[in-house]
Amino acid sequence: MMSRKVLPFLLIILSGTIFWAFKARTGNFTDVTSKQQQLLTTIGTILEQKHYSPKVIDDNFSKQVFDKYLSSLDPDKTILIEKDIDALKKFQTEIDDEIHGAEIHFYPAAATIYLSRLNEIITIYKDILSKPFDFSVHETVQLDGDKLSYATTEAERAERWRKRLKFMTLERFADLQDQRDKNKGKDSSLNKTDAQLEQQARARVLSALDRNYNRQ
Repeated sequence: MMSRKVLPFLLIILSGTIFWAFKARTGNFTDVTSKQQQLLTTIGTILEQKHYSPKVIDDNFSKQVFDKYLSSLDPDKTILIEKDIDALKKFQTEIDDEIHGAEIHFYPAAATIYLSRLNEIITIYKDILSKPFDFSVHETVQLDGDKLSYATTEAERAERWRKRLKFMTLERFADLQDQRDKNKGKDSSLNKTDAQLEQQARARVLSALDRNYNRQ
């Protein structure tokens, strides 16, 4: 079984690779991947030959890294959809080869798909948060990505976002109502209608999401 110390270390490197791949959109992508290939080759050599507990970097190792990496890339399963994962599966036994010096394909492919989906998500949450929520409608939402499969369609993913955003807004709406009730008669600036508080709650959610996703 793979050492718990080895996989997180490699995942850090993979995360760095995807970050540089993002940055490479405005630079020389060939130069970036060439450097990453050299780095990954060096890491592979260290893990196989110089680590106190050498690990064989083979297809099984590659599959574990593939699964862990995608899990860390989209832990809540709110960005990628099932066909994205299917498209990347052809690389799941190639990561070990890339570590050993083969041309890098997985990380650029993952970066391209992720960035495309991320741009879609930004459009989705902005559109959803531009309209009031109806909190009188009872709905449930699953927020634990470990208990979810990837959405099969863009429509299913958008619906998951709607419910997630409704929940996030409801939390802030309830907090704002509590503040209003506690300060009733003290601070007139807090005497807002529920409609105004709901709008304020959506604005706060939007601001939080923009900080997380819209950093371009």
